[in-house]
Amino acid sequence: MKYTTKEILAKTAIEHYQKNQQILPVSQSEVPVEFHSLGGSFIALYQNQKLHGCVGNYQADRPIFESIVRNSVAAAFEDLRFHPLMKKDLDKVMIKVSILSPLQEVNTNNFEGFLEWLEVEKPGLLLEKDGREALFLPLVWEFLPSPKEFLSQLCLKADFSPLDWNDPTIRYWAFKTS
Repeated sequence: MKYTTKEILAKTAIEHYQKNQQILPVSQSEVPVEFHSLGGSFIALYQNQKLHGCVGNYQADRPIFESIVRNSVAAAFEDLRFHPLMKKDLDKVMIKVSILSPLQEVNTNNFEGFLEWLEVEKPGLLLEKDGREALFLPLVWEFLPSPKEFLSQLCLKADFSPLDWNDPTIRYWAFKTS
């Protein structure tokens, strides 16, 4: 097996793209069996303790190993918030790979119960309304530990009012990462 961890696969994909301007070709036999199933991933790159790129997908529309390869390249070279990763910086970058569990729609009929559940579980969350979506990975709880603040910032990310989090027309899906 050539790529034994998700981080090795991500780094190799970035190095390959940097050198060849092509997506790394990977076969199932080169990755652990747990990367064969369909699933989403998010790749976050940190340079000097600061975010330098973060790209991902939550749709389970391709094998996890393909998702890691594509999202790694996108995080390094296509995240418009940051300059493309330079070759000299690759060894200085920390790569965080998050593999998403399947999304589970959350019942929000009881908002107090929803808030209590969020406080305990601290899942990743996707919200959707009127075709607009926003997603926070579970690690965002480290920066936004209050469920109301977490939901308010997620609403802002989707370009809604921060007070819209209890709008009954907003749908939420929860997930975990590994």
